[in-house]
Amino acid sequence: MQIITRQSKIEDIPALRHIWRSVFGGGSEEKLFFSHYSDPKNCILIESNNNPASMGYLLPAGNITNGADSIPCAMIFALATLPEHRSKGYASEIVKSLVRTSHNRGYSAIILCPSDDSLFEYYVRNTEFQEMFYIHEKVISNIPTYDTRIELSETTPENYNEMRKNLLRDIPYIDMDIQGIKYQYQLSRLFRGGMFIYECSNFSACAVVERISDESVFIKELLVSQSFESNILSAIAASFPATKYILRTPVYNKLIPMPGVRRFGMIAASGDVLALLKSSSAFPWYGLAFD
Repeated sequence: MQIITRQSKIEDIPALRHIWRSVFGGGSEEKLFFSHYSDPKNCILIESNNNPASMGYLLPAGNITNGADSIPCAMIFALATLPEHRSKGYASEIVKSLVRTSHNRGYSAIILCPSDDSLFEYYVRNTEFQEMFYIHEKVISNIPTYDTRIELSETTPENYNEMRKNLLRDIPYIDMDIQGIKYQYQLSRLFRGGMFIYECSNFSACAVVERISDESVFIKELLVSQSFESNILSAIAASFPATKYILRTPVYNKLIPMPGVRRFGMIAASGDVLALLKSSSAFPWYGLAFD
């Protein structure tokens, strides 16, 4: 049986929200996405009995940047299928349709962040995606707040974006579309966090922080020289006391094995784009995946 995909319409939104709630849960995140970031023309869906059963969004992601080279890319997001319609090949068909759509809209690359590690193999088998982006992720307990000289400043998405560009200029990274930065800012505020920067004569830093619970804090992106990482963590702990911190940072040297490095994102692109990303000693930084 042929699987047919189509672009969604405004009248599909209630059904798309139903898919979101069935897969990701309802609440504030759903309301935020569909009120501030969702656009029907960016969604591909599959129907069953004339009702949407599976969906996926193609979002402008900004540019893949490595030095002076900058390549427009899009991101697959909110790929979801109703539980009763899984194992029918819907997800892979939507991914293929989104890739075709991205090419038609002039994107040279398309990226995605699998929601589970086991899905990397699924996408390699069923689509043209391959592993590309890695992160260093670790769990830290009870960060000491010893450095009272440093105080992070909460900032705007625009200011955070400029600091981020400056701190990532020496490695390949996703220079995220400002609408994506703004959406991440709203998500962080939703989870009692925000975007923060620090700047002095010695070093600069920026961080995206969310509070998972009263005991746990998620530092989704910390960009700072490794020699000053503990100072910034101390400042974050002073503002966000917790017993558990999950920290994500770039991998600046992929040639040196270190614990806590894991695959994070995938890409579908031409050989030239892949060569551009692989040309650095650092792993390309995916950054904000809205997860």
